[in-house]
Amino acid sequence: MRDRGDMPQKPPMQRELRPFPAIDPEPEHRYSRRAAARAAIACVAACAVAAAVLAGVRLAGAKHPPQAAAPARFTDRDGLIVFEEQPSGLLGTASPDGTHPVTATRLSRLQGSDLAVAAPDGRYLIDAERELVTIGAHGPTSVTQVSPPLPQAFGTGSGLEWASPTFADGSRYLAITECDPSIQNSGYEASVSWLIPTGGGKPESLGMVTASAGLPDSAAVVAALPANPQQTCDSLEQSDSSLDLLAPGKRPRVVATAADLARAAGWKAGTPVQLDASPSPDGSLLLVTVTENVAPAGQVQPGRLDLERVNLLLTRTGKVISPVRVPGAFFGFAWSPNGKQAATCSAAQGQPSTVSVLTVAGAAPHPVTARTITLPGHRDVACDQLLWSPDGTQLIYSASTTRSGLTQADDLQHGWTVVDLRTGKIHDVTAPGQPAAWLPAKVLQ
Repeated sequence: MRDRGDMPQKPPMQRELRPFPAIDPEPEHRYSRRAAARAAIACVAACAVAAAVLAGVRLAGAKHPPQAAAPARFTDRDGLIVFEEQPSGLLGTASPDGTHPVTATRLSRLQGSDLAVAAPDGRYLIDAERELVTIGAHGPTSVTQVSPPLPQAFGTGSGLEWASPTFADGSRYLAITECDPSIQNSGYEASVSWLIPTGGGKPESLGMVTASAGLPDSAAVVAALPANPQQTCDSLEQSDSSLDLLAPGKRPRVVATAADLARAAGWKAGTPVQLDASPSPDGSLLLVTVTENVAPAGQVQPGRLDLERVNLLLTRTGKVISPVRVPGAFFGFAWSPNGKQAATCSAAQGQPSTVSVLTVAGAAPHPVTARTITLPGHRDVACDQLLWSPDGTQLIYSASTTRSGLTQADDLQHGWTVVDLRTGKIHDVTAPGQPAAWLPAKVLQ
């Protein structure tokens, strides 16, 4: 008898390959009725266990209710915020969400409590105390004192010197208004607007005005000319007879008269008004706030927030395109970088603070739509600043929160509020001061 190991071995049976053997091999076994019964019993048992576990989870949840999901964290760090630290007056930078704050202690302290105004291209800031801040790739680099066009100007060396400081032709010119005590008109001093080259050069007078707003696309300003030339330097906001376009060496061109705008607002003829213009980034549109002036001609009642006002959208030639209905627009308008939107904010004691965004699009007679956003928890007494993000999707709001502080710095919101227009989310940021500019992440290379 031969050993089993000596017996010839049959080759193993090879199964025929299926079309897709890697994903669909033929099973080594076939299901029998007994196997199917075992599978059914196992399935029933698994279902019973799952039901018991689910019941236990529900019971535990009843005893310990699930906690609310944590709110989404604000993480946008796009751009650079330039802020003025309060009460020191030092400049600093931070991300929009308040992270990475840096105070530039090597720079001189800014005077006064007014916030600086940024040039459209982000190269400079200017405040009412003649302080010009130069901006570099990583924030402020220097602070210089601009010489006043009139050395004898009212207030030199003693507080507020300029009214309505802004820029024209991008950053090439400062457009400012100051008091000229040398102009005497029946014993009254008058205010004069100037264009001052930021790179140095001789200032050019634009004539007697009460306010100025730079046109970014040209070396010109829209100025409100007073109805009563016998104005005083202590009260620059007068009743105005017209909005004029002023440029060096050119005759003033009337954009719109106060009478025309009062008529467009639906007010009776002869109503004294105050005009404030905000040009769009390309200078093609003007948002004009027409405020009722119930005081005698040439005067305005200070501290009145209940005066009637109407906002009008005008072309550069003065044609009224549309009235703009915004509740309580006390701040003025800030245009978005692309000129398709404008924002304003409203804050009055005892009322919820709001931000309103206008979308300027479409054709007459209704090219403007408004969206008002309430800021939860904010009942501020005044809106101090409103800044657009470089991409135009967010806004920053800052305010005076009270008037009862021991110092003016005590009354300010220390930080800012970010409003995301895409999601509607609102986020408060705590910071050492208030924002002056929201610049791209890389301002200058």
